[in-house]
Amino acid sequence: MLAKSIGGALNIPICTNWAIRQGMSAQHNLGKAQRLQHAKQVFSLTPQCIDKLVASNPALKCIAIVDDVITTGVTVNALASLLKARYPQLSIIVWAMTFTPPPKSSLLTARMAAR
Repeated sequence: MLAKSIGGALNIPICTNWAIRQGMSAQHNLGKAQRLQHAKQVFSLTPQCIDKLVASNPALKCIAIVDDVITTGVTVNALASLLKARYPQLSIIVWAMTFTPPPKSSLLTARMAAR
């Protein structure tokens, strides 16, 4: 839904069927190392991935992964690595609605000091 809204507002093409998540086990209760191992096992690219998008846009240089929440970054890093391996000519960026900073992040310290 986020990608469709952003794509429509910016008049840019979107693709929602480029990756597969095998298994539905939750990651929220895993530590970062466990999430990394989990992500390597459960995510893969579809056979067609973004081939049509790349083929129909020869000037395409950058694509964005749209995510709702980034907690540790493991999921988007795993997906970006898969895309980069398949499409090395593309830059990959991540657009997210929000992120959860690590417990000792300076962002949390600055927020608490502002209160």
